[in-house]
Amino acid sequence: MDRTGELKRLILQSADPVVAPGVYDCISARIAERVGFRTCVITGNGLSGSVIGKPDLSLLSFGEILHEARNIASSVSIPVVADADTGYGDALNMIRTVQEMERAGVSGLFVEDQRFPKRCSYLPGAGNLVETDDFVRKVKAARWAAESADFVIIARTDALVHHSIDDAIDRGNRYGDAGADAIFVVGISNPDQLLKIRQDLTYPLMININEGEPLSDLRYSDLSEIGVDFVMYPNVVRGTVLKALDRTLGHLLRVGDTVGLDGDISVSTEFSDLMDIERYMELQEKFE
Repeated sequence: MDRTGELKRLILQSADPVVAPGVYDCISARIAERVGFRTCVITGNGLSGSVIGKPDLSLLSFGEILHEARNIASSVSIPVVADADTGYGDALNMIRTVQEMERAGVSGLFVEDQRFPKRCSYLPGAGNLVETDDFVRKVKAARWAAESADFVIIARTDALVHHSIDDAIDRGNRYGDAGADAIFVVGISNPDQLLKIRQDLTYPLMININEGEPLSDLRYSDLSEIGVDFVMYPNVVRGTVLKALDRTLGHLLRVGDTVGLDGDISVSTEFSDLMDIERYMELQEKFE
């Protein structure tokens, strides 16, 4: 089965939640694959920080995001899901976004019901949602644009953050009716909200969990019991890197060397192994 078919099978047919880390470059994606994750998600917030060092305020262009998505998807064999913001405009923009992402090797994407340009829902001033009917048309355009019937379209709604739980559920079901394979609801603040959404939502449910924020105390068994289908941990990679680099670079600055940090820093050969250097050396010898 190709990667796109595998992703759809994971989300629609898995008995337990599919867990995916949020990645933002080829290194984090390859590590996710190496440790055994079955899929990973490119996060817009992480990508914006990694590529241009700025917050997720639609400052990255579609071309820049597409370029990074293509590189990440080509660096691993597991299916990759991309954050495609709002589809970067109207229904026509959505069509091109889906087509280009699919050609880039991405197996699925999620798009949100904010106006373009969007703001990350957790940042101040966010919450400029489009009308439900307008986004329904964009979801239909996304479904129509996908060449493969297995290409996964995830419709994200920010309605719970700025409107109400009933609006989020209604939007989710309408987006599913329009062709979305799964519904991504953000802003869930407690397990009771999550349970109600799962009970009233007709379609597979995706959520995200950030450490130190609501839902972060839920264990995998809790998520499985509630019936969540797809769980993204968008901060686990960038948060780990942030802490580790603060610690090791702070040590190097204070002390002037890395003696005593052997257990915290991978050696060069480990990085070369991650990059599959032996395979490329064999190819080089083969054609010399």
